Formats: sequence, structure tokens, C-alpha cells
Amino acid sequence: MQPAMMMFSSKYWSRRGMSLDSAMFDQRTSFCPINEKPDGENAEDSGKTAVVFSLKNEVGCLVKALRLFQERRVNLNHIESRMSKRVPNEVEIFADCKCSKKEFNELLQHLKDHVNIISFNTPAHVWSAEADEENVPWFPMKISELDQCSHRVLMYGSELDADHPGFKDNVYRQRRKYFVEVAMNYKL
Repeated sequence: MQPAMMMFSSKYWSRRGMSLDSAMFDQRTSFCPINEKPDGENAEDSGKTAVVFSLKNEVGCLVKALRLFQERRVNLNHIESRMSKRVPNEVEIFADCKCSKKEFNELLQHLKDHVNIISFNTPAHVWSAEADEENVPWFPMKISELDQCSHRVLMYGSELDADHPGFKDNVYRQRRKYFVEVAMNYKL
């Protein structure tokens, strides 16, 4: 649309006193993100996590706790508060935040000095590292992987303790042995 025609169109010319230059939409204002990390941290390093902590119901306690989030450059997405059901004069704060693992660990160390109870929920899939995974024991994730560990779990009764009710019962032992053989030979 030509600038001269914009003058008569209510779409572009809605208020009196607007100049023709202000009606031109070719030049748009651009904004810089205010939460950029100075280190050039990737978005892959950051994860969304939730922290619940308890404060005394006093003036300024929440401000002190939130200042810790600001000092550690932890971005808060959502905050909720409620009176504690455990302790009468305390307030529980739920904070949904986005930060890196390093920032979150620093925040937890400093929060422990200022608040009473801390519980958190971290995104394990975002913050898992190869060094951390070495300490985690293997667990079957697929049905086919159960065959690798089935011989460790099922016993047919040969190692029953002497005080077990089926220790002297041969029929019970035979029945248990049969069920274990069926289970060991069964494949999906």
C-alpha cells in the first residue's frame, strides 16, 4: 500500500495526530535478550529444574533467597508460595528455574545456609554426563535385555534356607524347579 493511501486506511491510521512516518512499518525495533550468559553458555548446558524450599515467615526472607538466584544467574520461570503444613510459622516456596548444572550446584550450596528444607527435581536426561553414568548400575531397558539377567534372578530352590517352609518338601522344590525352567526357556 502506498503511503498516501495509508492516510485514509483505518488499519494504519487509527489515531489523530500520527505522522505518516510513524505509520510506516518497515523499520521495526529490535531487542537484545537480557538473559544472555557472559561465558557464551550453550542452551544444551542448561536445563529446567524445580526447587522447593522452606523459609521463616518474616519480612525480607524471600528477598534474600531470591537474591541468591540472581547472584548465581539462575533464571526463574515460575514462583509459588504457600503456608507450610509441616511447620506453623514457615512458608514453602516452589521455584521453577532454568540453569546449568554448575550454576544449580552453586545455588544449592548457598541456599542450604539460608533456608530450612530443600528438595529439587533435576532433568537427568539433560545433565547426565559420562562420568556420572559410570556409577549407575546396568538395568534392562528393553524386553530382549531381560534374557541377559534372567539367570541371576530366578532360583529353583536348591539354595533354600533350612528354616524355609519348603526346605524339606520335595514336591514344592520340584514345582519350583519346573516353573524356573519354563521361565528360563520362554522367549518373546
